[in-house]
Amino acid sequence: MANAPAPRRRSQDLSSFVVREGMRQRPLRDFYAFMLSRPWRVVLPTTALIFVVTNGVFALLYWMRPESIANMDDTFGAAFVFSVQTFGSIGYGYMHPQDGWGHTVVTLEAFVSILCLAMLTGLVFAKISLPRARVNFTHVLCVEPRNGVPTLTFRIANERGAAIADAEARLSALVRYTTAEGVQGARFVHLELEMSRSPMFGVIWQLYHRLDERSPLHGLTQKRVADEDMRFMASINGLDTTFYQGVHARYAYWPEDVRFGERFVDMIERMEDDRVRIDYRRLQQNERILS
Repeated sequence: MANAPAPRRRSQDLSSFVVREGMRQRPLRDFYAFMLSRPWRVVLPTTALIFVVTNGVFALLYWMRPESIANMDDTFGAAFVFSVQTFGSIGYGYMHPQDGWGHTVVTLEAFVSILCLAMLTGLVFAKISLPRARVNFTHVLCVEPRNGVPTLTFRIANERGAAIADAEARLSALVRYTTAEGVQGARFVHLELEMSRSPMFGVIWQLYHRLDERSPLHGLTQKRVADEDMRFMASINGLDTTFYQGVHARYAYWPEDVRFGERFVDMIERMEDDRVRIDYRRLQQNERILS
């Protein structure tokens, strides 16, 4: 019996499946941007590692000549404790430099600590203050008849109370092509959405792409999506009305996420006092269309 294919690793970054060769990776040359793009579970351990390594290097210098620091024994642990005190400008006063070597190393460490603390403080502040869209996309794309035309649809929800001004939604498809010369490739094609711009996106937004004669995906079928390993990318841009800064969010869809003959469950319900109830728990719910 043939082995079953391994399940596909899911990712929201389509470029993560591209193997790059012949390009030199230099994350240290753009360390600040590299760390800004990483989650906290990477940033915090990396920051702690920098702190420990830096203090370890200076502790080694103090340990080479323990007599240069008053009241410090000849253990590496004592040298590391003194380095931490100097690096953090704590200065308890019990241990202090008492000759030229000690004063030189302390001066150098004080200068390095200013640079490190400035960089790490700016990094933490930038990550905390970085505005995020907090937009939740549906995990599938539905293809349903709308006014007699097959329509590709998805919806997004604003999880934050503040609205997103001048919001614009986009949907693209990664499709394969073959030129007249037989050259094969893949490219993103833009899929025009109905009402793709909104002056104020506050709660729920459902978007539609008609698969008519004007669509690059006219006549789309489930088989074509699977055979061409078609990918889709939905995105939204706008202005966060709390920070008054631009925000961006995106979501990637894979062939198994395209559901033909299904539609999303209604989330909106009018209450007796004329208010409108929106059930966010139904955002990801979809149902088969009965023929």
